Amino acid sequence: MATTYLSKTQIAGTSTRKMTISAWVKRSGLVGYAKGAIWSMGSDSSNFIELQFNDADRLELKAKNSGSYVMRKATNALYRDTSAWYHIVVGIDSDQSTPADRNKIYINGVQYAGTWDTDTDATVNTDFKMNSTSEDARCGRDYMSGAAVYFDGDMAHVHYIDG
Repeated sequence: MATTYLSKTQIAGTSTRKMTISAWVKRSGLVGYAKGAIWSMGSDSSNFIELQFNDADRLELKAKNSGSYVMRKATNALYRDTSAWYHIVVGIDSDQSTPADRNKIYINGVQYAGTWDTDTDATVNTDFKMNSTSEDARCGRDYMSGAAVYFDGDMAHVHYIDG
């Protein structure tokens, strides 16, 4: 398992409500919760937004503000193929009036339309903990736990678009 990740302290961003993340990922292991995030941004374990495979091998997008979840979406589909590359794209826009339009997840070019294991949409105009000089963007490490937890797998072409 890797013990490295990429990190960048943000300069003033353009939006705390809109972003897009795109990444190609290939999982190495499926054991235990500590799989780390594909991508995360925040200041601490109480203020972050994060994309990861959770302990049930579901893709999960979650965000906390001041210790409370403001968004939490986990697919019902399982992602356990350690020989496959997954192309994941997440779009977030909390300015949208329809809850389902505030976050969209695409896996291998298809918008996820299945049932959700966890399904909490952000309220309209939610300001996420991202894009300010007090937040770090991380590729391959989470904010959820107090200890460093690294993504267990390979990543390629990870892109983050502010706004």
